[in-house]
Amino acid sequence: MKAISGFSKENLLRQMSDESWGATDMLEGLTQQELAERYVGAFVNAAVRRFPSKEVPLHIRRMRPVPRKKS
Repeated sequence: MKAISGFSKENLLRQMSDESWGATDMLEGLTQQELAERYVGAFVNAAVRRFPSKEVPLHIRRMRPVPRKKS
């Protein structure tokens, strides 16, 4: 995976210094790439939890496909 430009390891560590990210000494041992993946992944996971995909209702799943016109 390509490194995220503009996010130096020091910048990521500063952004992730909040205790909700876990032990700071553990984060310092990660590479810039690993920190960036965790940082971006946390936002993606939060968005997925907030806006979960909706299941297709059963009555729509049971619908027959639209018949195709013969040419």
